[in-house]
Formats: sequence, structure tokens, C-alpha cells
Amino acid sequence: MVRLVKRYGGGSRKLYDTEESRYVSLDEVAGWVREGQEVQVLDSGTGEDVTRQVLAQIILEGERQGKSLLSADLFHDVIRRGEAALQALVRGFADGASV
Repeated sequence: MVRLVKRYGGGSRKLYDTEESRYVSLDEVAGWVREGQEVQVLDSGTGEDVTRQVLAQIILEGERQGKSLLSADLFHDVIRRGEAALQALVRGFADGASV
């Protein structure tokens, strides 16, 4: 089952977990994902799916805190090759390779 989170606009960009009826942090969302929970984040105003942006924000916050999840080489490849690099990464994960 997918855990639905709503993102509220404004400067704070608060995240609201609809399952537990409470505001949550990016760290909590990251923890759910690490535990295997599928998460979907919708903008509360427009209904737009902003899951990718929130997951990218989690990765960037980790980088800022010195918790590097991905190599600089991977980021270079993604920028250079775009979608093809990401598809290769996903295939590598599916085949059991590590990055």
C-alpha cells in the first residue's frame, strides 16, 4: 500500500502524513522509504504528484549533511546522459549491483 503524504505550499513546504494525520519531516519520509514503504507526495493545492521532487530533496539534504548517498560520477552521468543514465542505474539495482 502506498503511503500518501500531502505537501502544503508556502515557504515552509510542510509535509502532512494522511495515514497518521500529522505533519512529518523529510527525515521521517526518508526513513519510510528505507524501510521499504512506497510513498506518494501530492501538492495539496494543485493535486500534482511531487514525489520525485521530494525524494530528490531528501537526497540533496543528505548531501548537505555529509551523508553522501550517490557518487559524483553518478551525478555527472545523470546530467550528461539524462534518462539513459538513470535507466542504467535502475537496471544495475535490479541485477543486484551496487553504486
